Amino acid sequence: FHVDGVAPSAEISSLVNGQYIRGGDAQAVTIGGSAADVGSGAQKVEVRLNDGAWQVATGNASWAHSVALAASNSPQSQGTPNTLDVRATDRV
Repeated sequence: FHVDGVAPSAEISSLVNGQYIRGGDAQAVTIGGSAADVGSGAQKVEVRLNDGAWQVATGNASWAHSVALAASNSPQSQGTPNTLDVRATDRV
């Protein structure tokens, strides 16, 4: 029986906070980063776009995922920026 009291961490390293991606049309962008957990290691990484459903990324310690950004002039975006969230789950 093993208890891992250390929460895993995940970060996006292919983009910086507030980065502007030019273009008015919807586009797919591949993002990537790293995840770690000192106690047991990262089992999976998930990414979500604009508070949507969590999607499993490829890889764990080093990961990548393609997201479809809404066009800046589309009714879905209404001129607001796209937001990305990332989380990791540990092996325990």
